[in-house]
Amino acid sequence: MLEKNLRLLMESVDEVAMDANKFVNFQRQLQKQNMLKQQHIQKRVSNTGIWDVMSFQLRIKVKLAIGNLATSIKPEKPVSYSQSV
Repeated sequence: MLEKNLRLLMESVDEVAMDANKFVNFQRQLQKQNMLKQQHIQKRVSNTGIWDVMSFQLRIKVKLAIGNLATSIKPEKPVSYSQSV
């Protein structure tokens, strides 16, 4: 009876050890994946950061140009069709 219980206990301990190894491997893979994700994000930001600044500056210039164009064009005075009698 004692041998049977000892054998079952050893099997249970082996199962727990295997589950612990699976969990450690999962955590390691998750950490590696998160690191790669952060590297990708940093690379993307560094590559597009310059373009974002240039795009922002271009939008400002376009808005200023449109504003200057709008102020330089003055509407004509409406034609009066009233007849003087």
